[in-house]
Amino acid sequence: MPRPTSGPMARIVVWFVVYAALFLPSPTDLAAQRWVLVAPPQFQKPAQPLVDRRREQGHEVVQISVADGSTFADVQRRILDATSDGGQVLLLGAWSQGAGHIPSGVGAEGRMQGEPTDFAFLRGLPLDGKRLLGRLPARTPDEARAMVDKILRCEDRPPGDGANRLALFIGHPGGANYLEQQVGESIVQHIGNQKLRELHPIWSAQCLADMRSSPLATPQFGARLRHELQQPHLFSMFFGHSMAAGIGASDQRVTREQFGQLDQQAGPAVMFTCGCYSCQLAADDSGYALSAIRGPRGPAAVIGAHGESYAVAGRLAMDGLNRHFSSAAPPRELGAYFLAVQKGIASGPISNLTFFLFDQGDGSRGQTSLAEQRKEHLEMWTLLGDPAMRLPLTPARLKVSAMRDGDRLRVSVAPGDETASLWSSGATVNVVLECRDPEGKEDARFGAVLGRGKAEIRDQTAELTLQLPATAPRAMCVRAWLQGRGEAAVGAVQITANP
Repeated sequence: MPRPTSGPMARIVVWFVVYAALFLPSPTDLAAQRWVLVAPPQFQKPAQPLVDRRREQGHEVVQISVADGSTFADVQRRILDATSDGGQVLLLGAWSQGAGHIPSGVGAEGRMQGEPTDFAFLRGLPLDGKRLLGRLPARTPDEARAMVDKILRCEDRPPGDGANRLALFIGHPGGANYLEQQVGESIVQHIGNQKLRELHPIWSAQCLADMRSSPLATPQFGARLRHELQQPHLFSMFFGHSMAAGIGASDQRVTREQFGQLDQQAGPAVMFTCGCYSCQLAADDSGYALSAIRGPRGPAAVIGAHGESYAVAGRLAMDGLNRHFSSAAPPRELGAYFLAVQKGIASGPISNLTFFLFDQGDGSRGQTSLAEQRKEHLEMWTLLGDPAMRLPLTPARLKVSAMRDGDRLRVSVAPGDETASLWSSGATVNVVLECRDPEGKEDARFGAVLGRGKAEIRDQTAELTLQLPATAPRAMCVRAWLQGRGEAAVGAVQITANP
């Protein structure tokens, strides 16, 4: 066995390795630090507040001005040059012809052949997070200004329990007859239950379903969907059918025009939809998600599909997202969620039987392989938003424990990491008891608040007792949050009805 190298040269090598490990940024760090704005000259001024914000956050800002008449190849070359070491790219401008547009690429896979796609900017590059890209489809300086303002307002939303809130909408799966409808509802309900059980308890959720057999069945689903889209939440997520003109429901459609009139008074949120044509890039028939992102009081970002997105793609995208929603430490930047969607579509696991069922029910009916569908849906799905947008998540930094004592629940909350500035004697910890049973009904349906209380911090703990409901759901969670000036912390624990 050779003797280890020694001497001055060896020491230099060792010190270089240590220096590189400690001080040289990794590709992931570079992607997080470099932010590239691609915009026509008339949109540079409306974008300035966002440029200033990214610099304040420590990003290295690169601005690319796109003149009228620029080709896709020219814009792509400049983006790849600017992100050779990684970066997050924001295209600020519509894709259609006219003043202020930024040309998109053209699809090459399956049904996306010849269709516009921003995936073409990074086609052929690995989905490793080194480069992330999104678009704000502004047509005028006023639209650009409004979109930038929504991003800033989203990032500036106050922390607290409401920051970790999801709104989940499950549309009707359809079917040509009663039997097909029942089978479709059963499959969708089974998958929905599985995903709700995986949801980490730091997230609260409002769940609505347009399915009569579901415990989450919601009368007047369309009206409720429109109403709930405007309530306080961080993510709204729709799973179901749609057209470019809007989302259909058993009672009424939520139209493209209504999406443009959304008023998210508590602050702009992120909208995810697996419905078809939600992000359709067509000047004469644009998707409803474009109306939403262009609305001055609507969402700050949208993730969705340009074309007819098959059910299997929605399932894979949802699986990808759920990796973050099932984590106690979800990422803060929007781009990580879109990357999870892309990775789910590109390589997420799915059994042959599940693919067959989805493809026969709402897909190619055996005409297109899974591998081909993955490729065309990668080109189809898009991010309308800034991948560097920082979500106002409340981090899980409190330690929560709960013990059942007869018909009561004894709750104890203790400080966790980085809570010194919040944790002080006399401060108040807010606590809720929430149903986490996907099959719970009426007053005990998933997400329903079963009890709430407040506890004063004394030394290193805050303790209180909550009354359990007479008939407790099979699964519940206790969530606690502590809020101070400009910061907050949350903690949660899952519990069962039986001791």
